[in-house]
Amino acid sequence: LSPPPPPRRYSDGPGGSVTAPTHLDECFQLLEDEDPSVSWVCDRCGVRDASKRMWVVSHPRVLVVHLERFGYIRGRRFKRDDAVRVPVVGMVRTNRARDPSAKPSPSDVHQVYDLISWTDHLGATDTSGHYTAVAQGADGAFRRFDDHRVARLLPHPGPTLSSSSAYLLFYLRRDA
Repeated sequence: LSPPPPPRRYSDGPGGSVTAPTHLDECFQLLEDEDPSVSWVCDRCGVRDASKRMWVVSHPRVLVVHLERFGYIRGRRFKRDDAVRVPVVGMVRTNRARDPSAKPSPSDVHQVYDLISWTDHLGATDTSGHYTAVAQGADGAFRRFDDHRVARLLPHPGPTLSSSSAYLLFYLRRDA
């Protein structure tokens, strides 16, 4: 899944200070919300307005979340460094076999995921920078892998972590 981060929120309008980090759930909501700005070209009749909506019908054992950190503005590539709050333990996702805007139903299945690893991108663009990885070991401790260095994360990230460099998140379903 590749949920986009929401537009930045500023305390005093653009140019003011950036407010609190966005929660990953808000990114998922943007992915699942209807996007009416989609257009497509029909070979027979030309351009027609359309809308796009995505939702997950079934969740995999290992859920990989790619945060959209790179984008374009006026033809120039840029990196989004918005902080995102990421659940480390107990992230709940719901399988919905129907329209996600419908009211919850007993047929909805709740899947619980725990973060087992993530990749950070450190740098200003997609063509430059440095990647590091953090992974959870069998002892439950998280370790950062940075080229030839491996270091235990102290303190443990806790129930959520806030990161402006997290790029790929790897979750394991609890029943797996």
